[in-house]
Amino acid sequence: MRTKQVKIGYAIYKLLEQEHVELLRSPAKGLIEHDRLAITLETDQSLPEKFQSLMHELTHGIADMYDVELDEVETNRIATGVAIFIVDNLPLVEELVKMVKDNRDVFPGSPSISTETK
Repeated sequence: MRTKQVKIGYAIYKLLEQEHVELLRSPAKGLIEHDRLAITLETDQSLPEKFQSLMHELTHGIADMYDVELDEVETNRIATGVAIFIVDNLPLVEELVKMVKDNRDVFPGSPSISTETK
């Protein structure tokens, strides 16, 4: 991936790739580590698999940031639903991104939301 970081709430996570992702559960294609502020994805994945793995880890990050308890099945369902929504509605997503860039006050009372990238 060209993008090397992602912001979830107030935290900026590094986006990393490596050959094998070690986890207690198997098989794992990705891992989010809150203490290291890192999301690691296995390199040996097709582009659709990598997209799904990233969406899965982002869903974990969002759920943890906003104190929502999700098990792995729920995390997969939400991640898959959001991923399909993005792919199926790309023109709308692009329009929404432009709206947010043009109006930073879209989310009043939530100073942690920013569209800036580094």
